[in-house]
Amino acid sequence: MSDSDHGECWSGYERRRPSAEIERLHAEISDLKKSVSEMSGALLIHIARSDDIAPALQELVSLWRASKIIAYLSTGLAALLASLWAAYLWVREHVRL
Repeated sequence: MSDSDHGECWSGYERRRPSAEIERLHAEISDLKKSVSEMSGALLIHIARSDDIAPALQELVSLWRASKIIAYLSTGLAALLASLWAAYLWVREHVRL
């Protein structure tokens, strides 16, 4: 197959007129590029703020963990006191000295 069978080789110049679909796709791509650019800026701001917030957030996490430990200890203490009180009442009712 030679070039003469297919006509003239493509010169790199687009001779077709842009269609409405192509224009719509180009506009959509431009909108997407703009959105990505805005998101990139927002992400950079978020990362910069997270450096400021990180120590406070770590402190909140440590306080939350400590509060869980205190909750477990107070629950255990309440169960122990309830058991001791029940034992005292049982002894008071059933043992006569």
